Amino acid sequence: MKCESVGSPVPPSIPEHVLQEMIGSGAYGDVWRARTITGALRAVKVVYRARFENARTYEREYSGLLRVEPLSRAHESLVDILQVGRNDAAPDQGFFYYVMELADNVGGDSATAAPAHPYAPRTLASELARGRRLPPETCARFGAEVAEGLAHLHSHGLVHRDIKPSNLIFVKGRLKLADIGLVAQFEDARTFVGTGGYIPPEGPGSPQADLFALGKVVYEMATGLDRMEYPHLPPEFLSLSAGGEGRNYAELNTIILRACADAATDRHSSAAQLRGELLLVQAGQSVRKLRQHERMVAVWRRLALVASLAGLLGVCLLAWQRQQTSAAQRLASAEMLQRQAVEKRELVAQQNLYAVDMNLAQVSINSGNYGRAEALLTAHLPSGAKSDLRSFEWFHYWNLIRGDTIGVLRGHTDLVSGLAFSPDGTRLYSCG
Repeated sequence: MKCESVGSPVPPSIPEHVLQEMIGSGAYGDVWRARTITGALRAVKVVYRARFENARTYEREYSGLLRVEPLSRAHESLVDILQVGRNDAAPDQGFFYYVMELADNVGGDSATAAPAHPYAPRTLASELARGRRLPPETCARFGAEVAEGLAHLHSHGLVHRDIKPSNLIFVKGRLKLADIGLVAQFEDARTFVGTGGYIPPEGPGSPQADLFALGKVVYEMATGLDRMEYPHLPPEFLSLSAGGEGRNYAELNTIILRACADAATDRHSSAAQLRGELLLVQAGQSVRKLRQHERMVAVWRRLALVASLAGLLGVCLLAWQRQQTSAAQRLASAEMLQRQAVEKRELVAQQNLYAVDMNLAQVSINSGNYGRAEALLTAHLPSGAKSDLRSFEWFHYWNLIRGDTIGVLRGHTDLVSGLAFSPDGTRLYSCG
């Protein structure tokens, strides 16, 4: 819980840093541009004890920072936290701070900026403030970079809780997740925090809520409108031709509608899935066709199951009729014809499944998910009486993923997000 904002523009004393100018201020603290003793420019956020109602909330924020600090440097989509410290001189004057990478300067290179020159952090909000929408490929690339960072946080049991354009900064041209002050573990994320318009109907504090907020950010990038206007589309957006850029905007809108669905169960199942769809748009491929193929596979699998049950029932009836009547031969012949029809339908289903899996394998290879591509291809290796449906594309993809088998981790269907050796160094553990 926050109290009335207090503090002074006088910079606090931060070891080994000279604070040059305040570049941002929030409910709990201020952000300063600083120079290290080596001359490097950094951003320093100072969080004051006096801006919290009680010490427990203040300490909880500090504990959350300590959990995020090592993770931030392990992924390029998160702003690096380079140093953490605190000053507990007096309860009403105490503070903790953390040193981060400095965002690019809207007016030029932040690495050469001096106190006498104007500096403003380049954020996604500053890009959108120009009053224009971004090209669909750029929207997809920026959204995929943010989704990649969220996937990293979620895989470690953390949620961001405040995804919005002003909290997405550019560092050396790459979009990164910043303002980790509200990052929390799943079980500690019940407090209603965040920014209006980016909070889903069920409230913040879950991975699905982060995906909802990112969907709104992609909406703002693609349409140039405020998130409060969702799901309205500008007239020129609707009048774009079906081909080229217009088709890519339509593909983006398909992703946005799913990410911003009112029911959490109707959204993407994970940040990795959302990132995968955005990468498809960036590559000029169709998300809508992929979803049609997925639905078709589900239908064919259900049909195959029904056909198999029908065949089993037919065999049982035939065995009974052989004991009851001399017409068993005619029934057996009819049953054989029925089985052949079932096998034909199953073959068609397998062919459709093969086509869809080859498409998914190509997408997985393009996104670097060789583990999932290998699983999809291995499922079509001939075995027993199973028909060998493999064609040239199977062998092409197989050669691509088998180029360096020592680099493929088995048992994963999603991207590998972490590796660790056992204490004795004899085992390598991976997580997805």
